[in-house]
Amino acid sequence: MAAPMDMQGEVMDPFKIEYKRYKRRNPPPDLSEIIDFDKPGNFSDKIEAYNLDSTCCQDELVLNKFGLKPVKEWKVYRLKESPGFIFIVNPFIPGYQRYWVKRSLKDFPEKPNMRNLDLYMEVAESDNIWESRIHKRDPSLYSTDPPENTDFLSKLRWVTLGYHYNWGKKEYYGKEIWSSLPSDIGALTKCLASVLGFRQYHAQAGIVNYYNMSSTLGGHVDEAEFDMSAPLLSFSFGQTAIYLQGGKTRDVKPDAVFLKSGDVMIMSGETRWCYHSVPRILPPAKGKPVPECFKFTEEASGKYECDQRTGETTVEERPPEHHCVENESTQMNTSSANIDPKHSSSTHTQVGDSNLQFQNKTSHRTSTQSDDQSQTTTNSQCYDLDSVFKQFDEDMKYLKDEDNWKPFADYLHETRINFNVRQVMKPGQSFPEEIAKPGT
Repeated sequence: MAAPMDMQGEVMDPFKIEYKRYKRRNPPPDLSEIIDFDKPGNFSDKIEAYNLDSTCCQDELVLNKFGLKPVKEWKVYRLKESPGFIFIVNPFIPGYQRYWVKRSLKDFPEKPNMRNLDLYMEVAESDNIWESRIHKRDPSLYSTDPPENTDFLSKLRWVTLGYHYNWGKKEYYGKEIWSSLPSDIGALTKCLASVLGFRQYHAQAGIVNYYNMSSTLGGHVDEAEFDMSAPLLSFSFGQTAIYLQGGKTRDVKPDAVFLKSGDVMIMSGETRWCYHSVPRILPPAKGKPVPECFKFTEEASGKYECDQRTGETTVEERPPEHHCVENESTQMNTSSANIDPKHSSSTHTQVGDSNLQFQNKTSHRTSTQSDDQSQTTTNSQCYDLDSVFKQFDEDMKYLKDEDNWKPFADYLHETRINFNVRQVMKPGQSFPEEIAKPGT
């Protein structure tokens, strides 16, 4: 039998065959072979349970403050053929994904973070990406004359956080251009990674992707990080995606997986070097434009209690033999994590210079900072968790009001949001001198 060929007459490899299969619109593909982690018994030949680190009590407290279920209730699996691929079935308490949707739509797209919009259109500093969607814009705010009622959010495809990524060269810009990584993302991913057994993980860069119903992501390998031994953590919110997890070459037939709202995927070990893609975003179920997991339930009210504490709670980097989290205001002193990302822009508290001083705003590296200072601010941090959780509680109080939540829910009707977080370098490691410069 002749090998399958694409429209250009080129022979298709096994990865591309599956990608084209699930991307096809007419006739639609058979979805029965796609792994659904909500039904593990149907795929016992392909998946197996993944055992968690049950000693991370402090990490679990932090995760619970972010609206995640107790770790003992998580359903965690891995692919037998790709054991470095770890999958957590939506660990969020119902309703608490709203926070991360709000952050992804309203906060993360703001300066100084980088957006795809900056590459091809003028966006004034005074323009708010989120507000542009729900309010009429004043043309006097623009440096050019855009169409009336420009909706920047509808054109948003990606935002980069922390160390910014040069899409043209497929590498990081390096210390020449970076902004603060949001501290809530840093704390969430550090504690989650620790529970999974990756106790040394610390986030340094993130990419937020915004998929509409026709969006796809071609087969690729994420290999720009200098430390490929660290896991990549990926979070999904909104509509369901079909995800393909392949092997180290495109000659390996990939496994197809459903990525639903709230699901967390981790690529670790050898899987970091494997091809993967997103060939399709699936439409919502009839009559359910937004997944049910965004609704608050009695379970959410019962399992998540918000304590308003006073005093300073900090997470500091410790020597390797003392990876602990200290919370002086609550006298918690159990083993945990080595969290070091900065605070975000927007309303969340931010960490400043190498002496761990607090600042009023975050910015790109300035001419007054030495290379050593700018490197230190990205690799060694202490930040105020009390402020992070205070802002989280305020945001959730706002989002529990259905009128306040509605604009965000409307956006999700035909959208999937994904943010993935990476550790770029090993502790103490620096970017090489020759690295991509802004504008090249």
